[in-house]
Amino acid sequence: MKERFIKKLKIWLIIIITFLLIVGTVVIVKYNQDPQALMEELDALFARVTEMSNQLNGNNGVKENIELPEKESLEEAQRYYYFQQLNNTSKIIYVTIEKNIDKILEGEDNIPLPASLNDVAQKEGKEIVAEEFQNAWDAFVTDKSEYFYIDSSKVCLITKIITRGKSTDYQFFIGKGDNQTYFIDEFTSKQEVEKAEKEIEEKKKEILKNATGNNYQKILYIHDWIVNNTEYENKKMDNTSNIYGCLVNRKGYM
Repeated sequence: MKERFIKKLKIWLIIIITFLLIVGTVVIVKYNQDPQALMEELDALFARVTEMSNQLNGNNGVKENIELPEKESLEEAQRYYYFQQLNNTSKIIYVTIEKNIDKILEGEDNIPLPASLNDVAQKEGKEIVAEEFQNAWDAFVTDKSEYFYIDSSKVCLITKIITRGKSTDYQFFIGKGDNQTYFIDEFTSKQEVEKAEKEIEEKKKEILKNATGNNYQKILYIHDWIVNNTEYENKKMDNTSNIYGCLVNRKGYM
């Protein structure tokens, strides 16, 4: 047992020393040349060390026959996955969008975004704020399938520039441009949206009544239900690209 431990310790020391030598060499050579290439090589080195560690411990990194717990919680991980990929500026915009979803539903124009975006615009440029807004919006609509009724092409960032002498400040708003609402063309009023939301909830309850077991089994059942009950079209029709079309109309766009 002791000899085995010493053998493992020696191997680890060799791995660590080799890794440090390689990293040091790469950093020296790449530091002033190509930062992106440097990061890629470092990632590859970390992956190699992990692989060697798994081999040393007799673990090939693949786990089979995993038993999922009966009461695992996947809701937060699913709901906010893309939010977690954003930087702080985009996260602020994302949260602001969600807090103002009722105003979007009402069709309100010029919904204010946080004043802190002025600092970002002054330091990095208003174009950066526009990029972060787009990143936040893309993450939001991907995380939140329940807002299927919003047409992303009708949502825009409005920038107000205020100049006082040599000083320039920026104010940012969510707007809908020349559109009457933020809705996709299939919906023309808040009442229609609320009716569709109610239909979706009823259908979800109907499906989930037969989804039993742990989360893996429930997800598999829902997956199979969608596959077996959805008719796929080769041309885009009303609601064939959202959750309402899939669950209620049982039609999807390929």
